[in-house]
Amino acid sequence: MTYGSETSSTIMLDVVMFERPLFSGPVTRLCARTSLGELAILPRHAALMGLLLPGVVRIHEPGKTRPLLLYVGGGFLEVQPAHVTVLAEGGLWPHEVRIDEMRELREDAARRMKSSVLFQDRDQAQIEWMQANAQIELWERANEDRGNAG
Repeated sequence: MTYGSETSSTIMLDVVMFERPLFSGPVTRLCARTSLGELAILPRHAALMGLLLPGVVRIHEPGKTRPLLLYVGGGFLEVQPAHVTVLAEGGLWPHEVRIDEMRELREDAARRMKSSVLFQDRDQAQIEWMQANAQIELWERANEDRGNAG
């Protein structure tokens, strides 16, 4: 692939789950939480692979001022100079979040993290807390953006 003025300002992004594709198209930037920390991927980024943590992925499309917000429950990120692939272990758009259920799950997971005596149980509760918290963050950000847009 050659890097002309148009292609050098974007990078191709594919976000997929086993069940369904979530996004495919050119982007100007992708921000995601990984085991290495919060990463911002720009066109012609150095090649890397990373482990995604549960969190909100921000997808910046060309010509748009607000990023698309997407929850991923974990997975893998592969970056090449002209293409990024996200293999998500779960993914939701803001309108798919069951907010009341996630708030209850987050509270339950927090209780289990404090009360369990087994490391394995606390670790599992921490993962569930991170997943629920990320979905709540996604829902709140999306609703905040709707409120600011109107």
